[in-house]
Amino acid sequence: MLKKSIHYLKQRGCRAFFEAVLGRIPKCILMGIYRFNAWHISAYKSRPYAQAIVQYLNTQPSRGAALEIGCGLGDILRRIRYSQKLGLDSEQEVLNAAAFISKFFNVGGPIQFQKFNFLEHELTGQYDVVVLVNWVHLIDPKILREKIEHIFAHHLTDTGQLIMDLLDNKTYRFNHNCEELTQNLSATITLIGTFELGRSVVAIHKLPAPSPR
Repeated sequence: MLKKSIHYLKQRGCRAFFEAVLGRIPKCILMGIYRFNAWHISAYKSRPYAQAIVQYLNTQPSRGAALEIGCGLGDILRRIRYSQKLGLDSEQEVLNAAAFISKFFNVGGPIQFQKFNFLEHELTGQYDVVVLVNWVHLIDPKILREKIEHIFAHHLTDTGQLIMDLLDNKTYRFNHNCEELTQNLSATITLIGTFELGRSVVAIHKLPAPSPR
């Protein structure tokens, strides 16, 4: 019924008005409609680390394909000016809500959303940036290191980068060390920022393979 009503109003010439209104529906209302988990409803403006990531990515010279694993409602993806964007999450309900929001509020290219389990499923494609934030503290360091190495080997462009957050806070299950996670990689690391709860956000840049002599 909601989708039919939106389509009717657009056909009646009310598109701009309703895009402005629907793009600002409170997340708690969307949670009631789509039944996703409550941890997704924190406001973007209350997450300085997410804002810093968006600001950083929108200044990068290569903004082709972007991937966010664990995208939730797509707050980061909807704000970055990349030509192709893919959001993956293990919760179908939150992906449905994210797809709805992106119809009314999204800069850059269109976003595709797909269900994905980080520990079980295989990625496809290559990306200028892969974003992993606000959930990697749940992943065992050995497994996370192996996954990052696989992403670097198969799913980043020659000058691609991976964005992730690290926590120095013993209330979380795992506190990851960036040097240990990247010890087998040919990469450089840029600190995007440090934030509350002992969170730091880094960009791990893939170094291009040396040219053959």
